[in-house]
Amino acid sequence: MRYYWQSLIDDTTLTASSSPVGQDIDNLKVPQLARDYTFSSNNESVVIAFSVATEIKSFIVDRGNLTAAATVTLQGNATDAWGAPSYSQAMTYTGTAFYLDLDETYKYYRLKLVDAAVTTISIGYIHLGPEYTQMPPISNGAQLFYATTNEPSFSISNQVFANQGYEYLETTFEFTNISDSAQTILGKTIATRSEILVMWSAIRNTQPLWAMLWEENLDVFPPVFCVLNQSNLNMQKQLGKQEYKTQITLREVH
Repeated sequence: MRYYWQSLIDDTTLTASSSPVGQDIDNLKVPQLARDYTFSSNNESVVIAFSVATEIKSFIVDRGNLTAAATVTLQGNATDAWGAPSYSQAMTYTGTAFYLDLDETYKYYRLKLVDAAVTTISIGYIHLGPEYTQMPPISNGAQLFYATTNEPSFSISNQVFANQGYEYLETTFEFTNISDSAQTILGKTIATRSEILVMWSAIRNTQPLWAMLWEENLDVFPPVFCVLNQSNLNMQKQLGKQEYKTQITLREVH
């Protein structure tokens, strides 16, 4: 399970290839805004400029109205010129977002968007930043639970009515092998207790993050945009072991 929570998007200047009236490209910097940026056509781009060359190891963009047929490419360059960028890589479609793990350092990045299946492209929040936090394995028997915003009502004759709401993930996961020292499992560097606590201190239950519950099977279960839905994080020392356990509750927010 991976948590992508550190984003450098606030440190950038965004420039869209088209700017329809009433559209603010900086909305794409704010994870709490439940809105998209809509371009003028189905062949568009966003230039993401830092003040200095900056290393990027993760890039995720909410897919908005982009379809599986879209071509979404992340490019990088030392200058704001895109005829032959130094870096260019297609991003992976997951159903909820397009994402890419990378290790590149440039002053300018460009998100190139092409989708013949739509008339005008819309995208949502852009996340880019350092590496993700790789959580320890979850305990056996993990289950996914969903809640709903539907609220039933009853007529005089006791007929049931319900407003049309939406369903969202709200599940608690238990981690029982949290260590104070670095460890590697199946080639993945697992977050230590202190690293998990740093993440918790930074985001608590207010800053949304992208969670990949099963990162090796994104075609089956795509990334979830969520918050840590809890008021505290308790690290409990396991009896007779040099390891800790804790529970984390994720609540999908869109």
